[in-house]
Amino acid sequence: VDATPDSYTWTVDTTQSPPQSPIEATPSTVDFGGFAYCPLDPSPVENVTLKNITTEPITVVPSVSGTDASSFSVPTDQITLAPGDTTGLPVTFTPSGAWGSRTASLELKDAGGNSVLTVPLAAAVKCPIEG
Repeated sequence: VDATPDSYTWTVDTTQSPPQSPIEATPSTVDFGGFAYCPLDPSPVENVTLKNITTEPITVVPSVSGTDASSFSVPTDQITLAPGDTTGLPVTFTPSGAWGSRTASLELKDAGGNSVLTVPLAAAVKCPIEG
């Protein structure tokens, strides 16, 4: 702070980045691509690897949110990761309804309900052309 009797000048550092998530997800986005809906059995599953990148244990609860959340599913049990530990989280796409794209987000929240990581989910429903 630079002060004179009649004025003050404040300098604000706007270069700070937001806090880093304590969890790393691989892949950072999940795209199931296009699928024929007639129906698919079994529904396609993509595995997301979660890694605790902190020095403290962390417990998170996975869920799916967004416009087409009902088209995707994950186990909703709590996941506890020790520092440096990894685990796989299966994400299932269950196509239904009209043709077109589906989008949602895999959300990981801590015990206080705070979001610690969001992974975009995408897929498309397509039917084969009958001739």
